[in-house]
Amino acid sequence: MYTIKLDKSIGIHISKTNKKCIVQEIEYFKDKKELIYTIIANL
Repeated sequence: MYTIKLDKSIGIHISKTNKKCIVQEIEYFKDKKELIYTIIANL
């Protein structure tokens, strides 16, 4: 499992990978104003 922290920009970089990634949880923290994507990737 990978936790990727992105600021306001949404990670299109993830879609560039040939490996399929499933977004498990999208959580938004108002205090930090950042998106945390928890994704499961098949390696």
